[in-house]
Amino acid sequence: MADLSSLIIESQRRKFTVNSVKVQGVVHTSHALLEKVTRPLLAAENLGDLIVGSRNVADHLRRLDVFKNVAIVLDSPPGSADLVNVIFRVEEAQRLFARTGADFGANDGSMNLSFNIRNAFGGAETLSANTSYAIDSSGPIYHKDSGDMAGASSHQFSFSTPIDADPDRRFEATGYKQSRNHTLLMSHHEKITGLSLKLRNLYGIAKQEMGYDAVWRENHSFEPTASQSIRQDAGHSLKSALSHSLSFDSRDDSVLPFRGLYFRAFQEVAGLGGDVRHVKAEVDTQATLPLPFGFVSAHDEPQSLTSSLRGGVIAPFGGQKRNRVNDRFFLGGPLSVRGFKQAGIGPRDGKESLGGDAYWAGSLGLLSPLPFIPLKPVKAQVYLNGGSLVPLRLDQSPAGNAQALFATPSVSAGIGLAARFTIFRIELNYNVPLAVCATDNIKPGFQFGIGMNFM
Repeated sequence: MADLSSLIIESQRRKFTVNSVKVQGVVHTSHALLEKVTRPLLAAENLGDLIVGSRNVADHLRRLDVFKNVAIVLDSPPGSADLVNVIFRVEEAQRLFARTGADFGANDGSMNLSFNIRNAFGGAETLSANTSYAIDSSGPIYHKDSGDMAGASSHQFSFSTPIDADPDRRFEATGYKQSRNHTLLMSHHEKITGLSLKLRNLYGIAKQEMGYDAVWRENHSFEPTASQSIRQDAGHSLKSALSHSLSFDSRDDSVLPFRGLYFRAFQEVAGLGGDVRHVKAEVDTQATLPLPFGFVSAHDEPQSLTSSLRGGVIAPFGGQKRNRVNDRFFLGGPLSVRGFKQAGIGPRDGKESLGGDAYWAGSLGLLSPLPFIPLKPVKAQVYLNGGSLVPLRLDQSPAGNAQALFATPSVSAGIGLAARFTIFRIELNYNVPLAVCATDNIKPGFQFGIGMNFM
């Protein structure tokens, strides 16, 4: 055994020179991209370097999302024992693909269409176009006065490319146009047209993103019952903003985790032109760990404890006295503080949610497998959650604003089921509000939620 180990070690140290590197099966991918990816192999000096380097290059090619199959072949030219030809046999993935979907209920529905071009110009670029409609079918589908669909719509076109052939660093440019129906919360509609530029860096399980957004917004089509608090933000606004985010995610499942940590910090400065000036910061954290005791299912899956904490603040500057309703935070609903209606926590004017400038929200929950349902994506849960949302008073001290934020939290408890479906999480819970503020809009009893990021 010792002789065999020594032979393997000596073989790895054996001197080799890379004679050539070829990528076979390429149709649309540029040679410049392949040269950047495969160039490090030319520095290999022995068999160990060659094997490790070939695997790294193959993994690099796969992560470009251009090839669906990558195989490695090492071959020596005739008559030369110290030269090696490295061949990567690849199969390019489908370049064009589209997806459609539709879902209709009694009084509403949604339709979506996406079209994508992979490896559009040969450099692992992606071009994508997406359009979606959410329709309220209880009334006229099209309003002649405003020219809008009776619901929400979104149209987006984006271009994404790796930087220096690195799949962990990407540049993305997106143009979009959206129409939002806020009449359930704030008695008006909103049009949004924007351009977004982003640089993304991925470092293992950590991700950093820097961006610039230029967004034109219009609040329009106010209902006759709309309050003056909402009407004062009627018309147009232009936001020009720089943003930065840093996130870390070690969870085994981002939708229904069993263990792991999540952290995201976001900062935005608006005021590089336009008429919107504010500084915004937001933090979102979650920790999930399995319990060493308690119920264990037949599949050896124990209970897990999840704690979440979120918070944010947005402050105007440069002579701007308050934040527009378009930029404020909203809190409450099945994805944040359960037991309250959507945007049901915080300042209100009549039936309208006004949002706030500072908030916090926290949750502590226990997820447990069901003994009579063997499918792991379905779990029972019990939780306690709460939070607070307030406007900033510029005439008060930071301590005074902090006291207003933490003095009277809204709290609820509940029990229910959580299920994972592909990239979405679905919950059906029974809620009991425990502490309620005068302006809160509660949702006791059963509450249904569907989304990707639950607290």
